[in-house]
Amino acid sequence: MQWSQVGRLERHYGDLDAAYDADRFATILGTLRYSKDDEREGRANPSKLEINGDVYANLAGYRATLSYYSRFREAEAGEGRQDIRRDELERMKTEFLAQYPDFEAKGFGAREGAYWQDERASKEAVVRRFAELIEQPDLSDDVLGDEALALLQQLDGNPVGWRAFTQIKDAGEAGAKDISIAVGTLLRDPEDPWTAAATCAAAIHPLVTGGALENPAYGQVRGLVTYALAFARPDEAMAIKTQAMQRAAKRLIGRGPFVGLMTASEYRTALSMAAAVFAVMRDEWGWKPKDLWDVQGFLWVTNNRAGNDSGRQDEEGENEVVQDKGTAGKPQPTNLILYGPPGTGKTFATAEHAVRLCDGVLPVGGREATMARYSELVARKRISFVTFHQTYAYEDFVEGLRPETGEDNESGGSAGFSLRAQPGVFRQIAGLALDNHRRAQPLKAFNRNRRVFKMSLGRSDSEEGGRLFRDAIKGGYVALGWGGVIDWSASEFDEFAAIKARWQQDHPDATGNAPDIQQLYALRGAMKPGDLVVISDGNKKFRAIGEVAGDYQFAPDDPGNYFHRRPVKWLWHNDVGQPRELIYGRSFSQVSAYQLDSEQINWLALEQIVAGGGDETEVAGEPEAYVLIIDEINRANVSKVFGELITLIEPDKRLGAPNELTVTLPYSGAVFGVPSNLHLIGTMNTADRSIALLDTALRRRFEFEELMPDPQALEDASVATGVDLVGVLAGLNARIEYLFDREHQIGHAFFMGCQSPADLSRVMRKKVIPLLAEYFYEDWEKVRLVLGESTDEGAFVGRVRLKPPTSMEQFLADAERWRYFIRADHPEHAFEQLKA
Repeated sequence: MQWSQVGRLERHYGDLDAAYDADRFATILGTLRYSKDDEREGRANPSKLEINGDVYANLAGYRATLSYYSRFREAEAGEGRQDIRRDELERMKTEFLAQYPDFEAKGFGAREGAYWQDERASKEAVVRRFAELIEQPDLSDDVLGDEALALLQQLDGNPVGWRAFTQIKDAGEAGAKDISIAVGTLLRDPEDPWTAAATCAAAIHPLVTGGALENPAYGQVRGLVTYALAFARPDEAMAIKTQAMQRAAKRLIGRGPFVGLMTASEYRTALSMAAAVFAVMRDEWGWKPKDLWDVQGFLWVTNNRAGNDSGRQDEEGENEVVQDKGTAGKPQPTNLILYGPPGTGKTFATAEHAVRLCDGVLPVGGREATMARYSELVARKRISFVTFHQTYAYEDFVEGLRPETGEDNESGGSAGFSLRAQPGVFRQIAGLALDNHRRAQPLKAFNRNRRVFKMSLGRSDSEEGGRLFRDAIKGGYVALGWGGVIDWSASEFDEFAAIKARWQQDHPDATGNAPDIQQLYALRGAMKPGDLVVISDGNKKFRAIGEVAGDYQFAPDDPGNYFHRRPVKWLWHNDVGQPRELIYGRSFSQVSAYQLDSEQINWLALEQIVAGGGDETEVAGEPEAYVLIIDEINRANVSKVFGELITLIEPDKRLGAPNELTVTLPYSGAVFGVPSNLHLIGTMNTADRSIALLDTALRRRFEFEELMPDPQALEDASVATGVDLVGVLAGLNARIEYLFDREHQIGHAFFMGCQSPADLSRVMRKKVIPLLAEYFYEDWEKVRLVLGESTDEGAFVGRVRLKPPTSMEQFLADAERWRYFIRADHPEHAFEQLKA
């Protein structure tokens, strides 16, 4: 049937191989988007094909044919398959055969045996039933979806899971109908399976989130969508049981692709892995797999830790946690390095990974929404970013000695300086992560209308300061030593003038700037219940945040002469303290009590720190995730920068893990461990030849994810510029890989922002060609080879033969010397020569 469709398409559109090579059928598909709605509205059919009967039976069928043809071409070129770890695949084979000892003699083609009975027989019948449903053009999308959902619910063992259908029921009548429409649309969607599945998942997820089960439903939606699609398109789609597939992917490709709500990229990774397994089964093992259901059955049998009884498949309610869970049930820390040539999207990928780790899912709205959320998490100090370089050191990363002058402390002192241990980037974010315990009840919203006061309660390195701080935290108050032994409780002292007049009775020479007047007024008159108080520790740190909970109190029996108090509800405190710059843009003043400048306060960070709880005990739930991004991680001497962290960052050595380790830091003498809710993401540019290989000790403590150029990402830019950038990038990189290596390819990000031919020319002149010249050590002939230059004029790089100096003509008469130059303007055919 597909081949006859190919014949009809070629009669109307010409050679399909040529159309695929030109734009991978983009032009033809653009004319085949005619829908039932278009037909009802009386719009003209834009295709070259006549519609005889139903739209679905005609144009949709042709779109499906082109989809199959594309996959045929991809398979022919060896595209679309993930590199897999063959040693792990062989282990899975051994495990599979141990479960089904009669299988090897029968293979997938046999309609008998244990595997057929356990895994295939029931699915075969459902595949046929789905095909019958889809072939009924008179069924509306919601009716088709209803029928499909009923079939899924009746499957042996209910592999989709009762939770999914419970949440559909909870969605109400209108929500359930919308879900049926989304499923029905999915079954007829001619798009590639990963795009179709992601589109359907995005439509269903808001309808089933929450409900009686009160969970995000990522696994339920993933299972529902992929099971339906796999029954409808068994040659192209695979059903996903998240936990088992995560384990299989970690074994075969080194990472689990699924995080939160399923994306097209994640599902495509899984299907690419499945295609590679299918090829090995077919070409090397001789097992004769029929479709991707055989791959799904194989991966399920070998990676279902709950047991190999496929009649009792696990429910998807346990896979809603974004990170892997360890034996203690807590999220496992991520240590990940993204590596690849320049321009492959590593920076944006780190932002995506970081947001997923923090929130569990990417926000709706694509790249713009993701980056907005990333910026907010950076402001909240849940994400930190640092770039390594050759002079980056342990003192910058963990802790080091920094000079501190006498003006850096609140008690004044000499103008000299001393060296004090200061936390580096890593220790700062580790401290924030350790402080976070996820408060059970949400806090009152923070906003810029709340006033914030800074107060001193002594220094942490003094005996008196330690006593005062502990008593205040325990007693729930702040205290001030200025103001003498006077009870200022009378209502008249609400006003500054009254305080000033009363103080001047005993101190006639005092002015309004006297600290006994100014700072007492800040505590007595300016502060109001509901205001916030930040307790400083010197001028560079803070160690408590509270909310004013009552009126002024006089405490004449205070042993330290701190007679003046305000009741405070402590929201966060930490004996070690945190750097002031996390929440405030200026240094703290030596003044004991004063109002902070609202414009200098980082409100998001202040709210985040308070929400974490610190040493407060009224907290519950799992801690929130924090992420440190290390750009260009291989540019520094990592063994020197990380020091003892090389051991401490291992998941099983983190605080709270089975093999928890701590160390005594060399400068501060503090006992330090790495919390499990701190995740590390690094990037490596594989084309940077000025650096050594990554330290082996660090390498084995990270997982690695390769990001290579993706020509398909340039489809939109191709339309905008009128140039086939998909073919351009593929051609460029094919030549680079042949002449140099795969690690020095050109990334798609160089061209993604191009909107016109002028943009392309500028990118080629100022970015791509100079980069090629660096790659090939200024060997301009190789640069010209990569660019496909065939004449001296050159579309991009021209050359002019140099004449030898007169005095050297007899020696260099036959020598060729050239002057090379980059052209400012490119002829129309310039980009055609770049294509493979």
